[in-house]
Amino acid sequence: MKLLISCILLMAALQSDTWKVTKADIQFTIKNGFGTTADGDFKLKEAKIVFNPTNLAQTQIEATVLTTTISTGLGIRDKVLRKADYFDCEHYPEMSLKYVGGIKSVTKNQYTGQFKLKIKATEKLLTLPFTATIAGDKAQFATQFTINRLDYKVGESSFALGDDVKVDIKVEAVR
Repeated sequence: MKLLISCILLMAALQSDTWKVTKADIQFTIKNGFGTTADGDFKLKEAKIVFNPTNLAQTQIEATVLTTTISTGLGIRDKVLRKADYFDCEHYPEMSLKYVGGIKSVTKNQYTGQFKLKIKATEKLLTLPFTATIAGDKAQFATQFTINRLDYKVGESSFALGDDVKVDIKVEAVR
């Protein structure tokens, strides 16, 4: 009987580290034209978050975004970005971000970790800062980072379009 109770308590403890995403904001900003910027967002397809600040070794974070959901507020631009020169949504309908290890606590609620970002056929290892704020059965996770779009073969070099893309991800989740 003690073994059964121990197993149930262990399963409950493991379950409590798993978070279900209830809201995700995946936004980007890039220089466009003469000192202006183009802002946009993507929609989350799915995410898996296993996180407990007292047991960082068990961390699992991965998310998949649908490239076809790109939205900049300008339909003509969105159509261009979905074509082969940019996101090539026909052949690469998804982008992914996956935690692969090396998590470190920086300060309260602030961490860094190694993630693989895959856009089109290119996958790169990034060290990303992120915050994890947990209050009971609710949590917020967030990260901001900058990538060079040319590293992922998204478009070509252009005087009118910047190379660096600022990415801002905010996620709300519940147990």
